[in-house]
Parts: sequence; C-alpha cells; structure tokens
Amino acid sequence: MSVLASPAVADAPMTAEEFDAFGTGKTLRYLVDGVPYGAERYRENRRVTWSFVKGQDVAECEDGV
Repeated sequence: MSVLASPAVADAPMTAEEFDAFGTGKTLRYLVDGVPYGAERYRENRRVTWSFVKGQDVAECEDGV
C-alpha cells in the first residue's frame, strides 16, 4: 500500500541551500507513473550528472550545474 501526503500536509518546499545540503553526495531516481524516467547524481559545488532511463538501459549521461 502506498501513502502520499496531500498538499495540505506536505512539508514546505526546500530552499536552494537546503536542497544542496540534502542532495549532495546522493543519487535521486525519478519515476513517471511508476516507470523509471531518469537519475541524477548530485556532487560538490552544485554539479550534477543526469541520465534518462530507457527500458533496462541507462542512456548517455550529461553533466551540468
């Protein structure tokens, strides 16, 4: 069973600084309708590496800020 918070009880959005502290050193995976969509690795100095997921394969990665 899945439980989702409604907007009325959801936490306030993070500031850029809070998200930087939360995400640095982590890889976040994104789903669309329960299907893998992509992954983003957060590194020092707000550098990121993004990759789309295509089926079971990971597409070419792209670096950004």
